[in-house]
Amino acid sequence: MIKDMAMDKAYFVPTHRYSLNAGIPAEILGVVLATPTGLEQRLCYHLRWADGREDWTPVHDTKTYEIIGFNDILKGNIPKIK
Repeated sequence: MIKDMAMDKAYFVPTHRYSLNAGIPAEILGVVLATPTGLEQRLCYHLRWADGREDWTPVHDTKTYEIIGFNDILKGNIPKIK
């Protein structure tokens, strides 16, 4: 166990202007292997928005989102939509 380590919840923020909920942080609940119908298995973030809706999005698509902490949300440091 590591001592004296700060912990913060991780949040996913879609930053592409055509992304679902662009600019709105969603809590990252975990990472799972998902296999959409007819597609190959992929590593995905399991997300939950403040309204309770859940979604899964591929980890590999790093140009369409940013990961921030809860403290960033409190400070208003939300990534800009591109």
